[in-house]
Amino acid sequence: ITKNKKKSVRCVRDPIHGWKHGFLEPNLVQLREDQLLLIITRDAFSWLPKMYKEMYCFRETEADLNVTFSTFLRKPYLCYPHERSNETETAPNIVQIRTRKYKNWLDRNNPKYFAFDAKPPFCTRLHLRYESIVQDGQEATIGKMLQSYGIRKEGEFHKIVKGTGPLGPIGKVYSAETIKKEAQEILEKYTLQDLQFVLDNLNLELERTLFNYTYDYVVDYMEERALKMRNKGTVPK
Repeated sequence: ITKNKKKSVRCVRDPIHGWKHGFLEPNLVQLREDQLLLIITRDAFSWLPKMYKEMYCFRETEADLNVTFSTFLRKPYLCYPHERSNETETAPNIVQIRTRKYKNWLDRNNPKYFAFDAKPPFCTRLHLRYESIVQDGQEATIGKMLQSYGIRKEGEFHKIVKGTGPLGPIGKVYSAETIKKEAQEILEKYTLQDLQFVLDNLNLELERTLFNYTYDYVVDYMEERALKMRNKGTVPK
């Protein structure tokens, strides 16, 4: 966005509303009509391994840095105050803090100062799915967003191509088949008990209605994996 916006538009990661990963606090500053909050959501099962790799909220002791992935999923969530947030964040586990934050950022009834249903250019929140950027490409998703809000591009669209993401080099467009293959590789990082634990702790209705994440592919994968293990005479785990 920074590389493609017109000069009069300011793009910041940590706005005056606080830490980019923190809760929005309506008692601080109300979002103006000429401001836009961009929220990018991600499939929970590809998001959790990334959070495990970068567990910025579990660094109290050296032991916290060496927990297994299974322990990380079940560990009580604790995040100490950030320089832009005065609140200590707690939750039964990291899956549940995801639900609380996405509700705070995207639920049309909370907080009330967001004009969620307003038409552009006065809609103050915009939701993008990470998967759409990966599958459809940066210009098709981000470029369309800029255009819809009257944010003029400076010449041709500039893609971000340096660095790598969980599916490979940033900027590459992936087919549905490739994404499915990569998704299966991600699920292999979990035990069957891990997968069920995440499903049990997700707000599946919220994920489906607000983000269009159904996780049917996870259930199918679990059934196939359990069947293969039983055929080999091993106990599914």
